[in-house]
Amino acid sequence: MQAVVGFLRAARGEHLEWNRTLCRIPSISTKPEHKADVRTAVEWTRDLCMRSGLRAEVCETSGHPLVYAEWLNAPGAPTFLVYGHVDVQPTGDLKLWDAEPFEPVVKGDWLICRGSADDKGQVLLYVRAAAAWLATRKKLPINLKLLIEGEEEIGSPSLAPFIQANRERLKCDGILISRP
Repeated sequence: MQAVVGFLRAARGEHLEWNRTLCRIPSISTKPEHKADVRTAVEWTRDLCMRSGLRAEVCETSGHPLVYAEWLNAPGAPTFLVYGHVDVQPTGDLKLWDAEPFEPVVKGDWLICRGSADDKGQVLLYVRAAAAWLATRKKLPINLKLLIEGEEEIGSPSLAPFIQANRERLKCDGILISRP
């Protein structure tokens, strides 16, 4: 465990930059003019999963796309499915913001930006953990699946049909969902 924790400490700056990069994408799923931004956030997340050692792909739906990623090389270990999303709410009244909504600002130990706490930061938490294990141990202690969507802020209309069509693929022993 010390090697994993050491890796996380050493890579803190890089991982903070992951957060900044993803949070800069104005992936507002409720606004049609941001449809391409939602796709960009999904594709960026897929690419990060792949760079971290996971097998990952963008899956098309009737609405916004989603990311499915996995690492299934721990025979006999439990399989956990992580659910998250990379879409965000609209910014609202910009006069109420201390900074630009999509330009991350660090205040103390906090990264302030639209989406940093709901849910982009939580998504990156799991990718960061997997990256640390794979970089230091070359394996995970569990089997891991990630389902990261781009429609949670509009009620996830494409999620149920995707799950129904991929029941076997998404089979797991437990589901992890982080909430702000």
